[in-house]
Amino acid sequence: MDLLLRLAVTVLTVPLVDYPKSLACIHRIYEQDEKNGAATILECCVHYYHLAGIDEELVRKINNINATNTYVNSIKGLILSWHFAVTDKEKQVEMLRQAIALDPNNVESYIQLGRIFIDQGNVIEGRSLIKKALENIKLVYDKNTILDFSDFNEYLNQKVRGIHLSNENKKIIERMLL
Repeated sequence: MDLLLRLAVTVLTVPLVDYPKSLACIHRIYEQDEKNGAATILECCVHYYHLAGIDEELVRKINNINATNTYVNSIKGLILSWHFAVTDKEKQVEMLRQAIALDPNNVESYIQLGRIFIDQGNVIEGRSLIKKALENIKLVYDKNTILDFSDFNEYLNQKVRGIHLSNENKKIIERMLL
C-alpha cells in the first residue's frame, strides 16, 4: 500500500499532474483497506485541488477516519472547511478554528481563516491570522531544493498544512499583507 500511496502522490506533481491515475492508485489502496485514512485524505486533496471539490461522499469518508492523533484531526477539520466553504460559511469558520486549535502550526488554516475575515471586513483580525501563518512556515525551499515528491507527509506539509513552501508561495502570502 505504501508504494501505491507514493505513486498516487508522485503523479500529482508537475509536470505529470495525472489526477485520474492518482485516483486509480487510491482506489487500489481501498481494495486492500477501505478505511485507509491517508488514501482518504489524498482523495479529498485530489478532488479539492483538481476536480469539483469535496462532495457529501467524501465528507462521509473523512468523518469516518477514526484518529486519535490531533495532527490528523486538524487535517480533517481543514478538509471539512473546504466542503463548507461552498455550503455554510459559519461551519467553515468553525472547522478552521478547530483545525487551528488541534494544530496551531497549520499555515493553510490560518490563511483561509484570515481571508474569510478580510472578506467580511475584519481586516485587522484577518491580517493577524495571515501574519501567524507566515510565522508557522517551517521550511522555505528554492528551485535548487531537492524534495521527495513521492513522500505523502511532505505532500501534506506542502499542499495541506502549508508549513513547507516554495519561496514564491511564501511571497504570495506576504503580499496578502500589503
